[in-house]
Amino acid sequence: MIVLVFGGKRYVFTQSGISIGATGTGLAQQHLRNILVYLDVPLLGQPEVFLKFSDGLIDDDGNVGVESTKKFLQGFVDRYVEWVRRHSHA
Repeated sequence: MIVLVFGGKRYVFTQSGISIGATGTGLAQQHLRNILVYLDVPLLGQPEVFLKFSDGLIDDDGNVGVESTKKFLQGFVDRYVEWVRRHSHA
């Protein structure tokens, strides 16, 4: 018998690294998403977050330096919190 320890747990993931390329680690992230779906892991589908490195995006202290990016990321976090609350009794 195979026991899936991820099944039913809620996850969100973003691109685990910021790349200088336009696609970055997007293909790896899509592959990871496919694996998690197979393992029956509920995932937040939208919005997706892919960040491309640019000067001033994140400072040495980890602060987001671009206001529009900061606003987008806060919206993402807010959406994730709402999604977890909505599915916490599922």
